[in-house]
Amino acid sequence: MIASFKFVHQNEVREAAELLRLASENENGCERAVQSFHSRLPLHKMQSDLHSDFGACFYLKDYNLQISRPVVQVLLAAEKIKDSQITLHSTYAWHRLKTDDRLSLPFDNFMRHEQKAIRSLFVSAPEALKRGGNEKLFTKGVRDSGQCIMNGIGHASTGCLAFYGEINDTLERLPNVYNRYSYAEQHERTQVTNFRSGVKAAGNSFWYGATDGITGLVKNPHAGYQRDGMRGVATGAALAIPNLVLKPIAGTLASITWIGRGVYAQATQLSEKKQNKRVVQLKLNSSNELHRSMIDLTDEKAPEVRASSESGLTIDVCRTILEAFDKIQTERNEMNEKRIERQRSYSTTDS
Repeated sequence: MIASFKFVHQNEVREAAELLRLASENENGCERAVQSFHSRLPLHKMQSDLHSDFGACFYLKDYNLQISRPVVQVLLAAEKIKDSQITLHSTYAWHRLKTDDRLSLPFDNFMRHEQKAIRSLFVSAPEALKRGGNEKLFTKGVRDSGQCIMNGIGHASTGCLAFYGEINDTLERLPNVYNRYSYAEQHERTQVTNFRSGVKAAGNSFWYGATDGITGLVKNPHAGYQRDGMRGVATGAALAIPNLVLKPIAGTLASITWIGRGVYAQATQLSEKKQNKRVVQLKLNSSNELHRSMIDLTDEKAPEVRASSESGLTIDVCRTILEAFDKIQTERNEMNEKRIERQRSYSTTDS
């Protein structure tokens, strides 16, 4: 403690502290923090197309447009699009959470899903039956209990598939543990979003398992020679021999894993689409009723007037949005016609 007091009272330390004090006084920390925050915002994904006064919260895939709720209401009121074409717009996609390739404990996801399965089967299902003890609620209790049982079976199946998949992931990385000359084939993991991408990942896994085991006979000795010379060549070749068997087996087993993940991703995608439709409808239904009652609907047949009553925007703004969308729609139709003509010309030439 005494040494610390002596240190802080040294002239050099006091001068340095004074310089820090002056530097902090001349800076506006709050303003700099706000500037730093705003400079990292993905503004190109937050601003609405066609009308930028509101933030984008919906996505129109057919036209590659990110649009705000008032713009969606304008297009729907003018019957330019259908509500089935609209999806929620995300300013940031958390793909890394789905494609995290770090090695995890095989029992992690298994235990998590099995706990949910046990709770659904042995806690939630009996509670639902108990609530249906009343004669009037008996049908509802049986239905809720059946739903809990189905959820429990689903979680149990998902947990088993997750355990199988994580065991296969461990097997794929096992050669990098015992092989000190491993060239560590770090193939890019396919992002599985549906069944089709799962099949693609399964094919890649099977192919990599077969080819990496063979190419390792050359690459491992080469890596050993670069590190330890001729002694490394012999050691690398010896370590590559188990990969001839292990890698094809791991690749084949992993291909089954990726197909299962594709099925799970497809089911999740369908569930998210249903939820997306409900959320979109809720967002669109919360329009400004007060403003609608103040609009003078002298010509309800005009699309910009209907759009104004639905969105709360002025008639002139709605007209501008509709004109811009008509231009985009025309350009899209022309591009489709040109593509069809090219395909016809190619087919005529081939025949």
